[in-house]
Amino acid sequence: MRGHVAFNLIGIPQADGEFSYWIIECNPRWGGSAYYKYLGDILEVDSWCVKVFKTTKTDLNDLSLGNLTFDPQTKKGIVVINWGTILLGELQIFMAGEKADWLVIEQELGALL
Repeated sequence: MRGHVAFNLIGIPQADGEFSYWIIECNPRWGGSAYYKYLGDILEVDSWCVKVFKTTKTDLNDLSLGNLTFDPQTKKGIVVINWGTILLGELQIFMAGEKADWLVIEQELGALL
């Protein structure tokens, strides 16, 4: 088979607080999570993370992301994926860079939101 394959997983909590994951379905098509991979490919980044952040803002005009926005030179920074949920106090953010970069972004973004 060639092309995209989407897997659905279920996470089962373990006694130690970790999760065990089981594949429950395989779909030979483009899945919803493939969108993030596609964005990573377009931005030419190998390492990224997507997270939902809580915010007190209710309008994107009130949110200045400054130097946190994605920089194509360094391949680090954020892209707001789902901004419609700002009305509900949430933003879905694509963070490009290494894990250490994500932690810095999370701290700085937390102060802005």
